[in-house]
Amino acid sequence: MAARTRFWSSPSYPAASFGNAPSERRSSAVRLCTTMSCASPHSMLRRWRRGGWGGAMAGHVFGADEVVVVDVETTGVCFGGPRGEDAWGEDAICSLSALLMTRGSDGVFRPAAQVSGLFDPLRPVRPTAAGINGFHRSMAADEPVPAGRVQLAGRPAFRDRVGAFLDFVGGRPLVAHNARFDLAAVDRELARAGLPALEGWFACTRKGCAELVGKDREYPYVSGTRLDDLCDALGLSRESRRGGHSAGPDCVLCAMAFARLERMGFVRLEPIATLAHRCAAPPPLRTRSP
Repeated sequence: MAARTRFWSSPSYPAASFGNAPSERRSSAVRLCTTMSCASPHSMLRRWRRGGWGGAMAGHVFGADEVVVVDVETTGVCFGGPRGEDAWGEDAICSLSALLMTRGSDGVFRPAAQVSGLFDPLRPVRPTAAGINGFHRSMAADEPVPAGRVQLAGRPAFRDRVGAFLDFVGGRPLVAHNARFDLAAVDRELARAGLPALEGWFACTRKGCAELVGKDREYPYVSGTRLDDLCDALGLSRESRRGGHSAGPDCVLCAMAFARLERMGFVRLEPIATLAHRCAAPPPLRTRSP
């Protein structure tokens, strides 16, 4: 079922930066772009706000009380090097979701607001990526949309909404599962818009997953560390993923996993400048396995 892209206001982060005045909590909603064709994460967010996730686990000092969890879907499955480009140029973002989380008085992170949207990548979606995210971008007016695919042509380009995204982040640390993929994709879009790259700090739940299951934290891009694997290890339902990958529900799942990993001491803040695509001679980025 398609759900409108929504923004939930909260006292700690008013909706005014998106062009509307804050009102009653959780009742104010504005559209970031168009519609989001995915299972709605609303029910998961409502349960989580009531304290349904997080767990009473051992406390751990994490150097932030607010973070923004990010998930993207793109036209390709890797960024960096020749595999991130083809005859149409560099790969681009098709969908993005960002979820603001704040730490409560009990020390547990819970969601405060979320924005999600679909974007026109202005280039075709590669078959491998389309098989994962279900998106299609017609490059001619008479090009048919394959059955089961979501047409992206005619939607706003991410570069036209990047200001709203940066306002939402507000300089807070970013969290993602496989952060070097998602943040490399965002950096690429910022470059297209003529804006500087991301600054500050990030945390990667895939690294936390690797440490949790006894694998190498510094190279977690191996089997057994996908978001599905992390949810299974933490006992989190991944029912929302049964219909395929979508940035909105995946962002919520990553945020729920982060809340638990943070309490267990398996997430750490690192400088964004240390991500592979920022290095002078970065190693090739492996194919994404969400």
